[in-house]
Amino acid sequence: MDTNRMESLVKAYASTVRLTRESKRNLRVGALPAIVISREVGSGGRFIAAELAHALGFKLCDKSIVEVIASHGGVPVEFVHKLDEHATDTLSLFGVGLISGPFLSAGEFGTLLKKTINDLLEEGSVVIVGRGSAFLAKPRMALRVRIIAPMAMRVHNLAAYLKCDEAHAAKEMQKLESDRDRFHKQLFGSTELQAETYDLSINTATVSIEEATKLCLSAYEMVTGVKPKMSQEPRDQRLIDKEKTESDFNTLCLRKSDLHK
Repeated sequence: MDTNRMESLVKAYASTVRLTRESKRNLRVGALPAIVISREVGSGGRFIAAELAHALGFKLCDKSIVEVIASHGGVPVEFVHKLDEHATDTLSLFGVGLISGPFLSAGEFGTLLKKTINDLLEEGSVVIVGRGSAFLAKPRMALRVRIIAPMAMRVHNLAAYLKCDEAHAAKEMQKLESDRDRFHKQLFGSTELQAETYDLSINTATVSIEEATKLCLSAYEMVTGVKPKMSQEPRDQRLIDKEKTESDFNTLCLRKSDLHK
């Protein structure tokens, strides 16, 4: 084998080992690497996140992170909603710093959000949806997934979700994506990450929610080096309700042939 090629292979291997060791140092003892989900509006990313959280027995951190920030920032949740990329849910979190006073500036919100996400990544055993988490996750410390779908399909799904016509849904989607871009630009200095930043990208026009979940579970072991242990916990009512919603989502999705009409 060529000497230069051998040297390149050795360097690549050494880099992989170094990244793996750094990732392990950043995870707390006994924790499993996190999964971060970045998704396009209407692509079904939150359903995949919920499936993964249940399959692995991980905590699901979706829009609820802002409620944690409101609690620790000592401000009304409604106030934090205005600083966040979307509206919220609920969740309990550990190791978040306090901000005194009744007001939270955009800068303070950004600082606390980053700390919250970094704490979650170090805590491990969690699926984080959005909130710029892909900007903060380090290689091999987490599985970084991007969920996408064609515009026509996403508009169709959003229209059904909002119970409006597709023209209105398209305008709403443009606003949501514009708000998200500004959110990322302000907090992370960029509107989006390069494709190579993600470990896996999935198009839900060609892959079902169930298939996407299986792909993520397979990629999880390959990327993090950790074999996932499937949860044996029975599904609670929340997950049963979620499955109904997912079924509705799959019903709403356009067939691939419809996208070309």
